[in-house]
Amino acid sequence: PAPVVAPPPVQQEEEPQEQTTPVRRHGAVAGFAVLGSGGLGPSLQLLLAPFVEYAAKATGLWQPRVRGTFLLEVPAATAGNASLQLFAGQIEGCPISVYVAADVSIFPCIGVEAGKIFGRASSAVVGGENGSLWRIALDGTIHLRSALAGPLFAEVTGTGSINLDPGRFDYLASASSKGGDVYKLPPLFGSFGLALGVHFP
Repeated sequence: PAPVVAPPPVQQEEEPQEQTTPVRRHGAVAGFAVLGSGGLGPSLQLLLAPFVEYAAKATGLWQPRVRGTFLLEVPAATAGNASLQLFAGQIEGCPISVYVAADVSIFPCIGVEAGKIFGRASSAVVGGENGSLWRIALDGTIHLRSALAGPLFAEVTGTGSINLDPGRFDYLASASSKGGDVYKLPPLFGSFGLALGVHFP
């Protein structure tokens, strides 16, 4: 009889590994951030920061976007015998985005911030006066953004700033006394915080 020859083993084709591609979104964004910021009082102060953003349609490293933010200090800071509160706006330009994962990106921004810090004298201070100081600063910011479900995203942000107009608030303890410093704005300050936002197609 003819010898029985076993058929060669069937080679199983290796399934191609799925490659995850970065999810690049463009168009409008709206969000809300909560920041801890220095430079507004003797201690770290809380800022509420709603923002809007627009990202151009692009690929690769070059993905320009522009971002506008309104900054509101809540509650007002206490310095000496006065309270200080910031109202300001910020414009940022972000030229590039670096993807560290399919749904996580880092983008650096440079911007300018302008607004006013309003000082209100305590009612206990005889002859105290209210006043305001300009806050004009150059900002450098790093945003770390992670996509959530659907169009939602979360973000961690950190900013370093240069105060272009550092001033000080004074107060009068009485009509006959000399003025004393309540608070002197520092030339350098920073902030950090968290944000939630949503993409609009």
